[in-house]
Amino acid sequence: MERNKWFPFETYKNKVDSKMKNVFCFSHAGGSASTYRKWTLKKQDVNVITVELPGVGSRRREEFLYNYKDFIDELAKNIHEKSKECEFYFFGHSMGAALAFYLAKHMQDKNLKTPKKIVVAGRQPPNEENEIEFKTHMDDQALIDELKRYEATPKELLENEEFLNIVIQDLRKAYTLNESYIYNGEKLNIDIVAHNGTSDFEANNDIMSRWASVTNKDFKIKEFDGNHFFIFNLGDEYEDYLLKEFL
Repeated sequence: MERNKWFPFETYKNKVDSKMKNVFCFSHAGGSASTYRKWTLKKQDVNVITVELPGVGSRRREEFLYNYKDFIDELAKNIHEKSKECEFYFFGHSMGAALAFYLAKHMQDKNLKTPKKIVVAGRQPPNEENEIEFKTHMDDQALIDELKRYEATPKELLENEEFLNIVIQDLRKAYTLNESYIYNGEKLNIDIVAHNGTSDFEANNDIMSRWASVTNKDFKIKEFDGNHFFIFNLGDEYEDYLLKEFL
């Protein structure tokens, strides 16, 4: 079976089962499909599928697209086709949460099959702006300061000029893409679940609770110990809890 470039890693790549639920995962700025690859390696009752955008990760040789509008329709059609026989869900962390929302709304508007639920983590709702977050008009030092604030990059790497030159270029691309989405009052007719870390002050429980304002359906929220990257720092504890959301 030929690999779909949008979905390089999944739990059940060659298994077709109308009862199997697909969970599409969207990564943070600077991440890629491999960010969630570990989640696909466990045998479980849902098919975890990692999403790769053009110009990133395994598609790095392709042109990077700086606006969601340049690829959202093709991605939506691929998800629709892959999930036409089964239920599916979206999970997005940080920038991935915004993409999950925008994609779900696009599929809703185009009368495509839509996710039964989206789970968002570590990002303010799309009708709000994070005033602290790095903006692409800022200099490189502001971006380095953001990396330090998120506490996910080892100190020795932050002091490595060669590493910084590479990662800063990639992050600027990702942040430009993130800034391309402008909220225009959209609401989903889809359940939303929000997750936050106790020490993620840019996406705390109060901020994440306001995702309720962008859906006409059910909303719930759950808090976990940790910072912005609690979804990885908690390891199996978070993964096991998350997958129960889709059963």
